[in-house]
Amino acid sequence: MCCTNGEADAHLDTPEAIEHALRGLVADLLEVVGSGADMRNGQRVAVPDARASVYVGEPSRDRPCAYRFVDEILARSLGGPVEHLVHRFKMLEDHLIWGHAPGYDADTVGEDFLDNYCHALLTGPDGPLRCDAPLGAFVLFGPHTFYREHHHAPNEVYLALSGGGQWQVEGAAWQILEAGQTIFIPSGAVHAIRAGEEPLLTFSFWLEPGDMLEIAI
Repeated sequence: MCCTNGEADAHLDTPEAIEHALRGLVADLLEVVGSGADMRNGQRVAVPDARASVYVGEPSRDRPCAYRFVDEILARSLGGPVEHLVHRFKMLEDHLIWGHAPGYDADTVGEDFLDNYCHALLTGPDGPLRCDAPLGAFVLFGPHTFYREHHHAPNEVYLALSGGGQWQVEGAAWQILEAGQTIFIPSGAVHAIRAGEEPLLTFSFWLEPGDMLEIAI
């Protein structure tokens, strides 16, 4: 599962090397997500295979305001089954598509949320690895950021890459996820996320095709 140090530190100086590294990251994410039971129902989540995706080397150049928390997260000793994923995220961050969910603006979610949340797309209709599903993205929250109740049609699974974040699904008790743990969000389920004292880095897969413009928040 984990890349060797040589693979991780290789220069990404050709499109072929970048594509290979991105696909390796997807494979590792799929393996970690599928290797254990989720924290809500104790089920194993099967994420669609992304090998048929098409590589498009058009990364975003700008970074959202919340990107400022990346170095703080990387400075922590995360350990466990996700440490290599976070290392590869850092290695490949220049080749991801950074931004906010379309439709999220000051009127819909507020300026404070936009300043303290962002995502970096890896797979999906707008990611560097283009496919209908899964839509996969690293999602970053600043300390104490509250991602208020929302829902969408695709089933979703979150993988915590740093610990301390909390998830609430359908009004149930908040659940804390530590690094390496997952939580499954069923189609249409109202859910919310809040970060703790430290920045929170997660990865989200939408399991079926979906349009982020249709997120109800």
